[in-house]
Amino acid sequence: SADAWFKLGLAHFFKQQHLAAIQAFEKALSLDAGHRDALNRCGMSYGYIGQGEKSRELYERILAVAGTSNRALRLRTSSFLYLCGLDESEVFDAHKAAASAVEDAVLAAGYEQPFTEKNREPIRVGFCSEDFRRHSVASFLLPIFRQAGAKNWEIYCYSDVTNEDAVTQEFKSLSHGWCDAKTLEDGALYHKIRDDNIDVLFDLMGYFGQARLGV
Repeated sequence: SADAWFKLGLAHFFKQQHLAAIQAFEKALSLDAGHRDALNRCGMSYGYIGQGEKSRELYERILAVAGTSNRALRLRTSSFLYLCGLDESEVFDAHKAAASAVEDAVLAAGYEQPFTEKNREPIRVGFCSEDFRRHSVASFLLPIFRQAGAKNWEIYCYSDVTNEDAVTQEFKSLSHGWCDAKTLEDGALYHKIRDDNIDVLFDLMGYFGQARLGV
């Protein structure tokens, strides 16, 4: 079935075996051309191996199936990073559309609350990411975490990591607070972050993966 092929592709995807993942995702799409998850992950895999045009084609298909949803627009925009020769206005319009979709989703959710001024130290700094693991992000992020005490920061992590490793454990050891967020929707995570009294929040995913721009 399409779902079975998708799950096989997902297993390869999380092992970073993107050529094998693409084969499985394409098989899923041959059985169900509108399988959104297969379109999404297949587009991501093509992006990871540098085939931006193919990645973009798949995200355009998501838009055709799902309409101008927040996630579909965001993923389509991420594919532009792998493409050459795009017109500046096309790139700008894609980013504007993706940002507007995020804004619309936040306003529709109705969980906005007024911020209150905080005059306290240390500063609480939060990070949202699925890359608290062996990944290029860790190369520049871990040194910041190691110096957090000297900067009078408290570090809180909101993790969407699927497969934890030794690097994940180091991030945990350097954090004042750790939240396994991969099962949380944006609204629930938003309330968790507010309850933690975070002063400054960073989303490290941008338009990629399990981005938390909606938070």
